[in-house]
Amino acid sequence: MLSANHKANRRIQLGAIALRVMLMGAIAAGFAAWQSPKTVIAANSDQAVAEVKPVRRQNEYLLKHSAVSERNVSVTSQKQVINGVREQKSRNGALITTLRGHSADVWSVSFSPDGQTIASGSYDKTIKLWKRDGTLINTLKEDSLVLSVSFSPDGQTITSGSWDGTIKLWKRDGTLINTLKGHTDFVYSVSFSPDGQTIASSSGDNTIKLWKRDGTLINTLRGHTDLVHSVSFSPDGQTIASGSGDSTIRLWKRDGTPINTLRGHNADVWSVSFSPDGQTIASGSWDGTIKLWKRDGTLINTLKVDSLVYSVSFSPDGQTIASGSADGTIKLWKRDGTLINTLSGHNDYVLSVSFSPDGQTIVSSSLDQTIKLWNLN
Repeated sequence: MLSANHKANRRIQLGAIALRVMLMGAIAAGFAAWQSPKTVIAANSDQAVAEVKPVRRQNEYLLKHSAVSERNVSVTSQKQVINGVREQKSRNGALITTLRGHSADVWSVSFSPDGQTIASGSYDKTIKLWKRDGTLINTLKEDSLVLSVSFSPDGQTITSGSWDGTIKLWKRDGTLINTLKGHTDFVYSVSFSPDGQTIASSSGDNTIKLWKRDGTLINTLRGHTDLVHSVSFSPDGQTIASGSGDSTIRLWKRDGTPINTLRGHNADVWSVSFSPDGQTIASGSWDGTIKLWKRDGTLINTLKVDSLVYSVSFSPDGQTIASGSADGTIKLWKRDGTLINTLSGHNDYVLSVSFSPDGQTIVSSSLDQTIKLWNLN
């Protein structure tokens, strides 16, 4: 189990990054302020302190507890290596284009069901819609830092989860349809059910909530004992998987009945994803691993990434898993654990990865404020 001090340090992770957006002047004061919570508080306004209070510093966690540190590789040296290969082609995956336009960390990216549009959510309080060639289609202006974006199955609606604890529904033209309120902490993850009628959201308040599209709260799922970083529906829509800071994955029936708890990670589970056939669950964790599970909780395999894992995603054919991690890379894996390829080009943590519906392209987003498209042919 995580120690109390470990958990205390870890829970500031979003706060320090948020300060980079909200307090640019203070961040220019630099590394000394980053090192000391007291210095940050002294240097900034009461409002800034209020924003940081619920959370803990991510960089502090990385230096003290990351899998990378076990190999004595500092975050700084990682970035130097990554900068040396920025914008280069990978061995079997070519960088198609880099989408630039956000002015802060890009926490989430998602392909539309037809594969022609990409949505990105950022700490700059916007959602941007892009064509696959990098053309910016539209910018949707949020009221708060955006942590998660997802398309509805028909591709006509976008849902977003934000720092202010709300979920918003948008038309593609930027019209705000509805705001769902009920969480008491930031919303990490949002996901539509396959039939498009239900939205699942996960939050720093340790809960998952299920909503109708009209904003009616259907149910609140309780059981995790820490932040719920990720939530995902199974392809048949009958099961929900959630990953949490309590190091577990929980499976729930759609009515909120607990099915199973999967234990094996020894740090935060940041991402969960069902295989297309719904029989396998991939989980990515800050313990530097991806684990593959049967729905009954049997551990199938452990893939060793050796860096904090923020995102995992199955290819449409279910044969490949993509992961995004703190070393700035996207890795492609066979289900047996064989590393197929490493895509290098980002110069900061990769927070989100997603396959296009045809499986030929991967989109990734990063703390470096960019979105990248990769050709897998």
